[in-house]
This record gives sequence, C-alpha cells and structure tokens, in this order.
Amino acid sequence: MTKRAECLQALLISQTVLLLHPSFQSTKKRFGKINGVANFAGVAGHRLGHEQIWEIEDQEYDFIMDVNVRGAFNILSEALKPGLLEEPGSIVHAASMFAERGFSKGAIYSASKHAGIGMIKSAAIEAGKRGIRVNAILPGPINTPMLQAKESGAEGTAPDVPLGRLGDAPEVANVAAFLLSDEASYITGATWAVDGGANA
Repeated sequence: MTKRAECLQALLISQTVLLLHPSFQSTKKRFGKINGVANFAGVAGHRLGHEQIWEIEDQEYDFIMDVNVRGAFNILSEALKPGLLEEPGSIVHAASMFAERGFSKGAIYSASKHAGIGMIKSAAIEAGKRGIRVNAILPGPINTPMLQAKESGAEGTAPDVPLGRLGDAPEVANVAAFLLSDEASYITGATWAVDGGANA
C-alpha cells in the first residue's frame, strides 16, 4: 500500500451524493490510482442515550439512517464501480461495537450500524472475484469529541472495558491501515473489533 493518502471530506446524504464522483476522480487524477478507501463518516444522532424507541421522532430516524446507511451505500456504490479502485484493492468501513449488540436508548444508531455490516458483507461477496476486499472495523469506547460531548450519549456508556481504559483514535486507525494493506490480503467480509474487549 502506498504511504500517500488523500482525505476526502464530503456530505454523504442523498441530496449531495453527486459530490462523491468528482471527489474520487480528482483523487485518482492527482495520485494516478486509488488502492483503497476508508469510510469513517457517521453520526450518533442528536439524542443518543436519551430516547427510548417510542420517543424517537421521524426526523431523528431519517438523519441517522441517511448518513450511516445511505452514506455507507453511497461510498460503496461509487468505490466499487469498475475502473475506480485498483484490483486488487481494499475498502474499510468504520461501524461500531453496537453493530453486534443492542443499545438501550440508541436503537436507531445500533440499527444503522447493523445495516452497514450487512452491506459490507454483501459487497465483499460481490467484489471478491475482482480482488477487492471489503471489511469493517467496530470501534468501542474511543476517546473522541463524540464521546466527550455531554449530550451525545456516547459509546462511553458501554459496559466496563476489560482493558480498563478508553481507546485512542490512532489505535483504530492502525487497524484500518492494516486492513487496507497487502498484509491483510486474505481477509475480506470480516468485522474487526477495536473495543478493548467491551463486546467480549
């Protein structure tokens, strides 16, 4: 894997999906090729940790699903179009530890992360014959602004972490970098927990 990387920042909601194509193309033009794509875009919602299912309003549901599910679909759909990624290539999707468990007062967030895993596994099957690997990482309580925000509900409300501390962002990035690299050449359709054992 090349040591050069381009970070794209784009709105992934349905109304702005057309931004993705020129962003990918400009990156490919700049570097000559794209070996891998890492998608870390996602939202927790405005009321994570504060509302039971029956209290969630349609606007909150739509906001979370539009970014976490449609956004993931938009990235996968564009990245897997023939000719964009090098073959072999790699895609890594950042989900959440709650993609494998429920979340009291976080049902829509959890559901959106479950949906993302379904897409990742399906994409891995479809893209495998082209040599493109598709995997997901499942971060747990990571010391980020999202967790620190008092009103976010945050993933710090997860059960006690066996390792006894919050994770740091570079620890998540290191796993993503590994999955993007040739060292993970026989790994696809997998979910990698980066949660200090919180989901053990």
